[in-house]
Amino acid sequence: MSAVAVDAQSQAALVGGLVHDLRNALLVIRGYSALLKPGLDPEQLSDVAEIETATDRATELTAELFDLARRYAAE
Repeated sequence: MSAVAVDAQSQAALVGGLVHDLRNALLVIRGYSALLKPGLDPEQLSDVAEIETATDRATELTAELFDLARRYAAE
């Protein structure tokens, strides 16, 4: 295996680890957002919905980043 391939795999592993940690943080944010909902007024619920939408989008982006890293490592 060439040094370039090893370096690419190392970078992909690093990105994979970062993506995993980011997903965990997003899961916590999403979970606490759900816990906030009971008892909130409509304006506050709208704010929490924005948080949930942002975490959902960020989670989708982490999946795309993970796929990109995996493809990069396979090259």
